[in-house]
Amino acid sequence: MSRLVRLAALVLLVLALCGCGAKAPTGEEAERPGLPQLIQITIIPEPTATPESTATITPTALATTPTAPSTPATPAPTSEPLAIDPARVVSFDVVYGEGFPVPVTLVVQGEFGDLCSEVGRVTQARTTKGLSVGVYVVRPLAVACGAALRPFEIEVPLDITSLDVGEYEVAVNGVQGQISLKMGMVETHNPDLLCATALDDQTQARFELGDEAYCFLHPDAYEVIDTGDAVIVTARQRSDVPVPLIGEVRIYGLGLAEGLTAQQWAERVLAASLDDIPQDAWSETTFAGLPATVVVPVPGDEPTRQIFVLHDEYAYRIVFAPHLPPGAGEQGDLARALFDLVSATFVYYR
Repeated sequence: MSRLVRLAALVLLVLALCGCGAKAPTGEEAERPGLPQLIQITIIPEPTATPESTATITPTALATTPTAPSTPATPAPTSEPLAIDPARVVSFDVVYGEGFPVPVTLVVQGEFGDLCSEVGRVTQARTTKGLSVGVYVVRPLAVACGAALRPFEIEVPLDITSLDVGEYEVAVNGVQGQISLKMGMVETHNPDLLCATALDDQTQARFELGDEAYCFLHPDAYEVIDTGDAVIVTARQRSDVPVPLIGEVRIYGLGLAEGLTAQQWAERVLAASLDDIPQDAWSETTFAGLPATVVVPVPGDEPTRQIFVLHDEYAYRIVFAPHLPPGAGEQGDLARALFDLVSATFVYYR
């Protein structure tokens, strides 16, 4: 009980001391109305979870066209499927044009079997006997075509490249025909066609020297000797003839022309004799159908007649010996007969 009394007395003492320390209000302060007591309220926002990443969203206008799907669509085919079949060929005609080599054209007549087909492709191929031509028609598979016979006509220029003179079979979708290529229509290197045919008492000679080849005729009494430097037609070594055959033809291949003319080659070869050759000994002629320079007479151990000619990229020198004036007798006549026969039949066929 005494403990309670002491606790009460302590409380009263504390209250008394608090009342004594308070300041009495002045008159002005007593008249001032009391201010309401301000209460500070602190609002603490509710914590939220922090996102792992923050996306920035930008507003955009709605698209006016549909976007492409993630898987690209299969593009529409650019052309409709077509059926290809051999054409029905009835006949064809051969037309030869003008020029060299001559253009050769086939005018092919045939028939379509329906209202849709058209000529779509033409092929050419070489055969063992000539040429084979294929004509093909095309028609759309997705269209129902009414049956109807419709005529057609097309021109097919033939590829006759490398064809020589001769007769050739031509087949167009099984229809047979023929073309004929004659001399002057195409280029030929066939010596059987280009070289002159030997008559009685004549012999044909052919020589192939690399890219070059030529042929000519000569009298049977003469032989042809290839020395490596020249081809010589001669009978001088013969002693079994009634009249000595003194005529001789020598054919020299001088090599590449090197851009020189026939006359420049003549001046080069005959340089040592130029001072002894009169001006009127030089003239222009043709040999083997080609422009040539002729020099006659050329002085030497025996006077000669010499011709210089260019064939393709090569230069040639042809020497006729001896050069005899008219009236030189039978030997001169026989020599001139040799010269004339060789000159008239000389052909380059390659």
